[in-house]
Amino acid sequence: MYKWRKAVLALMVFGSLLAAGCQGDELGTGAVVGNEPKVLMTEQTNMLTLNQDEQKLYDSFKEKYDFEVLKDADPIMVAKLYVHAVITQDAETQYELTMHAPEAVPVSKEQFVSEVRQNNGKTAKAFKDMFSGVQTVKFVEVDRGSGYIEFLMNGEESGQLLMGRDERGIWKMKEMPHQ
Repeated sequence: MYKWRKAVLALMVFGSLLAAGCQGDELGTGAVVGNEPKVLMTEQTNMLTLNQDEQKLYDSFKEKYDFEVLKDADPIMVAKLYVHAVITQDAETQYELTMHAPEAVPVSKEQFVSEVRQNNGKTAKAFKDMFSGVQTVKFVEVDRGSGYIEFLMNGEESGQLLMGRDERGIWKMKEMPHQ
């Protein structure tokens, strides 16, 4: 199709992960004292596998993409569901778990799914490599409607998954504004 659309897909999938190094000091630049990002939760978890309860939640959400199913899901749980959708190449669920920025280049669900299928599993492999060995993740709240999941990639470099709450209060992965 359009070569730039493939590039957009790659940016959309990797954009939030490539935010490595954009941590507290950058996010806090110009912030009013008391408004700094706060670590709300830290969890020991394998981002590449879902436990039985998480798998039930994933399956229930996927059945009808009913966001009420996710109303009590914390941001780390939603991030795990998103990572699972990516590594299993479940493009429909991946699309549904993404908060689509109004300023982003609009991509329909059908187009997104098609482009993920054309990717031939490269993104899934990249996620598996990136999250291999990640044992601890934390959710850092920037404000009441946004934050990020932070983790150490390969035990050294910090990576982030950007998150936001939609109008219903459901956590989703944030699409990068330049997409």
